[in-house]
Amino acid sequence: MATNTSILGLTKPAYTDDADVAVINSNSDLIDAEAGRTRANFAAEYSTSSAYAVGAFCTHAGNLYQCNTAIGSGGEAWTAAHWTQKSVAEAVDACNQAIASINNNMPNNVDKTSSDITIDLSDLTWSARTGCWTASKSASTYFGNNYTKIVNILLVGYSGIPVYIFLDGQYVIFVNWASGTPTGNIIIRAYYSNLVHS
Repeated sequence: MATNTSILGLTKPAYTDDADVAVINSNSDLIDAEAGRTRANFAAEYSTSSAYAVGAFCTHAGNLYQCNTAIGSGGEAWTAAHWTQKSVAEAVDACNQAIASINNNMPNNVDKTSSDITIDLSDLTWSARTGCWTASKSASTYFGNNYTKIVNILLVGYSGIPVYIFLDGQYVIFVNWASGTPTGNIIIRAYYSNLVHS
């Protein structure tokens, strides 16, 4: 009696079954369709009307390629010289190298505020609806126009109840303080990124 594989559902005839071309063709179609889905999920099929930056990936004729020559917005017919065939392992390695490069360069792209910023407790408003403390003044009041470049805000020199700080629009929100009332002035320090533009 025939059985089926657990992933693709391919038909596995029993050793006592006769060979059946229809079964072979059906299995082949399932494998081909799955290969197409896998390829499409990794990189789209090459388009003659699309632009490609150097380093971009596409698939063509069943193979994975990485662009080595920029292709403008008008696109072009497939030109093999503008692409380098890659294996999936090579593509994953290229992505990992790009991520490592970004991480290594982060110290050059992030700059701490020149001074810490004090928020008086009288500026904080409790919201029972959201369960958050909110600074009543806008973030631009505390940080100036640089608030649009903030990538992180940390609490400075406070050992009381744990808090999480983030910007909501132009306001500074102090989350997870619901279990108690903050005491003393709040001192925060913002970190800016040169990669973020207002």
